[in-house]
Amino acid sequence: MGEGGFGTVYRGERPDGTEIAIKALTTPKESGFEEEVRVLSMFRHPNLVTLMGFARNGNQRFLVYELMEGGDLFNRIYDSRKGRKEFAWRDRLCVAFDAACGLSHLHFQTPKVFHRDIKSMNILLSRSGTAKVADFGLATISKKRGAHRTGSLAGTPGYMCPIYEKTCVITERSEVFSFGVVLLELLTGRYACWQEVGDKAYKCLYKELRNLDHIAASMDKSAKWTCLAFAETGKLALVCVDDKDEERRPDFTELVRLLRGMRDLPDKDSAEALTPRTPSPKKGLPSTFEKPLLWYLQCVWAEDKPVASASSNILKWRAEAMGHPIRLRGMTFGRVEHEQMLQPILGEQLLKCISRQAFMIEAKADDKAAATETETSAWGKRVPCTFQLHNLGKNGIAVGSGQRCTVVMSNEMFPLRDGDRIILCYCEDPGAAVSKWVPFLIFNFSLHDPEDSSQCAALRDTAPKTTGYAPTAKGGYVELPAPEKGGLSPAGYARR
Repeated sequence: MGEGGFGTVYRGERPDGTEIAIKALTTPKESGFEEEVRVLSMFRHPNLVTLMGFARNGNQRFLVYELMEGGDLFNRIYDSRKGRKEFAWRDRLCVAFDAACGLSHLHFQTPKVFHRDIKSMNILLSRSGTAKVADFGLATISKKRGAHRTGSLAGTPGYMCPIYEKTCVITERSEVFSFGVVLLELLTGRYACWQEVGDKAYKCLYKELRNLDHIAASMDKSAKWTCLAFAETGKLALVCVDDKDEERRPDFTELVRLLRGMRDLPDKDSAEALTPRTPSPKKGLPSTFEKPLLWYLQCVWAEDKPVASASSNILKWRAEAMGHPIRLRGMTFGRVEHEQMLQPILGEQLLKCISRQAFMIEAKADDKAAATETETSAWGKRVPCTFQLHNLGKNGIAVGSGQRCTVVMSNEMFPLRDGDRIILCYCEDPGAAVSKWVPFLIFNFSLHDPEDSSQCAALRDTAPKTTGYAPTAKGGYVELPAPEKGGLSPAGYARR
């Protein structure tokens, strides 16, 4: 079939007719073979290639995978640039999203896994176009949550983070850098690294593309990028390949969120999309915010105990771009994306109670009110809007501002207002005629920064200001825990 990392890949067929890919390692050492078997045996995910078997025969090593008929992303990009096969921008973003999901899964595991060789050749495509991350021969497993010092440097020139190259310390954001180079390949169709005739040093794509204008000059026109999709993807790629300060790079959770929304960008540019999206800062107002804050979720109580206020327990949700109009996106909360935040405050058993996707907060702008709105903030025009909570999972979720909150059952939606509590519950007796919901995790939903009340969101809640909700939810009500039992203080129940 072709050459793979550290070996040759052959196409085969099992006795039951299933087609497979067999990777024969050219090195007789266990290194690479053992790491790949360990990683793919420990972790399963729809966006990680499936290991179906392995074998040893003397110095020979064989790995058996599911067959990915679409080939690898590297060849898919360059086939498109040469006009052999279409690869439109939306399909490219879907591939990037799939790969980010697989990598995010690895980084949120315990122990954590670092791939160490993220590149377009190691992202494989199925016949339908689904992407899966492959080739874990250089992967390293770290029991630590943060950085991991490796014994030696590993990776592919042009994709390796320069900070990792200097220190041999790999972090999640080192991997984000490599992923950012893949985004640059998707945008331009150019090689990540090359060597010109007579030049001994390699040249790297990320060093040549320092801003959107540079990327635009090299745009892969075969992808038929819209201006908006190109600008959004280009800005994301540039942040990922920041080679000076890796803390400025997003983590894979944020990449998954951003790419999920970018897949649904419009097919054609509208007049609004072509309008400059970064207004000039007003005199006397902060100009450091690149994106307006939409809302905050702060974890305030978990498992019979208050949670100390800390930035790590505050989820800040942002719009994709500054200015007006602001494109609204829903925020999904669940065990998969927020496991790293939940692990320190929940026991293992209760963590398993949270659905992979527990709920979504959706915002809907009031366009008529927005047209006449004159009030401004540090982010420019504030957009009136309403919020709703959508229960996506198996948890009972209660919403309210007082001690008695309304239960929102699975697949139901309910209004959400500034100052409301969002309470995740488990069912004490699933077989009972009437469900008894027990709170185990409480969030505060706010349009103001919990750590700085002077900072307000760009969106303003316009939901009716009533004293309470009508009993429309089928699940009944949940009583919040009393203060003497480790619950919130009475003042905490009241709307601010």
